[in-house]
Amino acid sequence: MNCLDSGDGRCAKPGVSRRGLCLNHYMRRLKAGTLPEPPACKLCGAPLHSNNTSGICHSNPVCRAANVKARKQRADRPCRYVRSRGCMEFASIGQLTCRKHGIEDTVQRNKRRRAKLKLALATTQGWVCSWCEQPLPSDLSSVQIDHIIPRAHGGPDEDWNLQAMHWDCNLSKFDQVTEQARTLAAEHDVALAA
Repeated sequence: MNCLDSGDGRCAKPGVSRRGLCLNHYMRRLKAGTLPEPPACKLCGAPLHSNNTSGICHSNPVCRAANVKARKQRADRPCRYVRSRGCMEFASIGQLTCRKHGIEDTVQRNKRRRAKLKLALATTQGWVCSWCEQPLPSDLSSVQIDHIIPRAHGGPDEDWNLQAMHWDCNLSKFDQVTEQARTLAAEHDVALAA
């Protein structure tokens, strides 16, 4: 079989190796000095590998970043969980995952962040509940993060306004403005809403 029957000067034979040519034709043209010019990168002009489909090289950091950005904008990219979870959806444009897995990732990220924050607050407080002054459980399972200045009264979501409490203590405190909250509001110039 003649492998140059694709019409565009490239080999149609399976097992194409370099610059669209089979190994036999590549070696012949290399010796003769008549190799076809490799395609060039759209951004920097460097020669591209024969199986590059994006038209952007991977050797230059600027091109690599543009390639990642261009890949994220494609609508036909599979979800990043195609292998590990068998997801058959396409990734959302500009994201690595499909919508469902993106939501799951966000929920898991928020859980990890809150667990880390609970641990930091409990350690700062000496593992004692700030409301009932009883020890906090070591697994932090029934512990909640409370706003010292309640959000209902204009308390911000800053670390200095947070404390760890038992679940039932947090429920009994609810949105009371305590003396500690008034002192903290005065220190940080927070106007308490009525």
